[in-house]
Amino acid sequence: MQIRNKKVRMDDETGFLSWCNQLKVPVKGANVHILIEEHAKEMKNRKIRQNEKYIDCLSTVTRWHIEKAVSTNQIPILNIKVAEQTRKRAYLFMDYFIRCMEDLGGKVEVDTASRQDNMKVMWQECQIEGELVEEQIQRRDLLKGFKPTMHPSYEWVPTGKLTFSLTIVKTKDVIKIGDDQESMMEVKLKSLFMQMAPILIAEHQKAVELQLEREVKREEDWRRWEQEEKEREKKRLLEKRYLKEKAYRAQIIEQVDKWSKIKQIENYITDIQKEISGRPEVERPVIQAYCSLVQRIFNKENLYKEILEIMEKDFNVDAMEE
Repeated sequence: MQIRNKKVRMDDETGFLSWCNQLKVPVKGANVHILIEEHAKEMKNRKIRQNEKYIDCLSTVTRWHIEKAVSTNQIPILNIKVAEQTRKRAYLFMDYFIRCMEDLGGKVEVDTASRQDNMKVMWQECQIEGELVEEQIQRRDLLKGFKPTMHPSYEWVPTGKLTFSLTIVKTKDVIKIGDDQESMMEVKLKSLFMQMAPILIAEHQKAVELQLEREVKREEDWRRWEQEEKEREKKRLLEKRYLKEKAYRAQIIEQVDKWSKIKQIENYITDIQKEISGRPEVERPVIQAYCSLVQRIFNKENLYKEILEIMEKDFNVDAMEE
């Protein structure tokens, strides 16, 4: 029961109206949607479970020897609440509706995590809840003017009148079509989609605008985070630089002391060399060797090497000049 081979856009007024005019629920069908198959299978199993309820009232020993035909676990299915004799018509309508939604780019599914039967209709970001029900009345109202029966008058009985309703989850808008004295529900499918379209398009537009706002805010947050991260990194570098300078402050002071001592030694050697000419000839080579030893031990080059090692290892000269 495929309706069209190509997808239909709700916001294409001409195409969408043309598509709506072609809608027609078939009077029979063969390859129904998997959700319809699952509904039929589960309804059959529920009937079996109902017929086997008497087993639970038997003694434990008796129940032990009786094997139930189906699992006792009830699974959620499409929210189709109709009498068995009306089920075929309901299936044809629902199968057609599901395929209509697929043609529009949406889908129909069952929330299997729920304990209750349900119908989730999805289109873009819009969520819709649906149900197909058959109207029921009490037997007393059905038999007015007729002879009484053996059935209790308060019993609820199906009327064959179907109603299909959709509730937009976010806005709580309800769209409903159903049987009445003038026409059946199936011929009103066009009206259903014509009512749905403006609501869903408006909700989709709001979702798009909200998404754009989120993206703009996300971009602003990202730029702000980047700027703050740069500031944090700059602060970390300054703290790191401060800690390094603090760690080497004592060493620099030590080097200043060394420099002062070297200058004192230089003056000391100069004074000795001034006096060396007045010493005996035999002492002069020894005193000169002593002066050379002192100059080698207290050499400026060694201090320069220490300074260069510090700067090359831990400091960026260009960064320090900024």
